[in-house]
Amino acid sequence: MEESTQELAANAAPEVVTGMVNNTFDEIVSKLSADKRNKVYRNLFVKNIVVNMDDEDRPRICLVLREEIAGYVLEGTEYKLGKTHNAFVTAFAIAAVLKEDESTAMMGNYIVRNPRVAENLLSGATINLIQVPIKAGEGYINPFTTKTDSEEYVSDHDWISNNITSIKLGVMGNKVVDRLIDRIVDAML
Repeated sequence: MEESTQELAANAAPEVVTGMVNNTFDEIVSKLSADKRNKVYRNLFVKNIVVNMDDEDRPRICLVLREEIAGYVLEGTEYKLGKTHNAFVTAFAIAAVLKEDESTAMMGNYIVRNPRVAENLLSGATINLIQVPIKAGEGYINPFTTKTDSEEYVSDHDWISNNITSIKLGVMGNKVVDRLIDRIVDAML
């Protein structure tokens, strides 16, 4: 049964959401999935990808989904919790998931260096996603971080952290991987 967006906001974690540096990817996913405050989505279809390079150090990647998920939407002049087709993620988050699969692991570093490749790589992909609601003023550290000295991120407004937990590439994504492998092999010869 799907949790309402109001329940998701009401159940936001009251403590600091921190990195789980000494855990494996699967252990982190298991812990996030088990936390009743979080919302788990499975088999979301990626229709389109928009990469915003305004901040070159931290490009924002918007996955436009067929299905609706919880998210903050503009109502008049302010953002309110509602339903959206957009999931904002980072190239680092996508890379972490790609590195968990031997058929896509080589794409991890490539997508971090070239975020725009996500526009083709993830077109038609199917993803699983865990949303972690974060309250204004609450400290947050990416649970998938491998850094032991990560600083807490604190926002002055409520928000939702979108954590991709699996990616199954579509036809286009598989073509991108094949072409990249060909380019790498050709460069080595």
